Amino acid sequence: MRKLKKFVVVVCVSLMFAMVVSGCGGSSAPDPEPTPPPAAPAPAEPTPTPEPEPADDAGGVDASLKQFLDTYERFIDSYIDLMERYLANTADVALLSDYMQMVDEAETLTREFESIDENSLSVEDLAYFVEVQTRVLQKMRVVEDLVNEVTTAMLG
Repeated sequence: MRKLKKFVVVVCVSLMFAMVVSGCGGSSAPDPEPTPPPAAPAPAEPTPTPEPEPADDAGGVDASLKQFLDTYERFIDSYIDLMERYLANTADVALLSDYMQMVDEAETLTREFESIDENSLSVEDLAYFVEVQTRVLQKMRVVEDLVNEVTTAMLG
């Protein structure tokens, strides 16, 4: 479980770093044409995503662990929304504020995650953890593809 914790922390930090780095690439030559402004302003709040399907309450998943994992998944959904807005308009400096709030939240989630005693987790707890982590990794794969597309376009 300790390796799994480290993996999750590394994934979160790496993805946040990828967002910063992808905005720093590109050539020093000016763009031949200015980028037109977006057709509609981006929403100030992330688009709400449907709640993840709850684990079988009778299945014995610890309520506080379930709450933490659901919060973690909502955080990832918000991060994906931020990345999509950023990749749609890399010049939108207003997203920096949202990004900084997410960095703070990521630090809090990381501390909470590291405080989980993996020896106290039941089989049901571990199964729910794997279920949430599988959904998160599938979502992050989409973001990875978007980042690769934008980075390739920026580097020419």
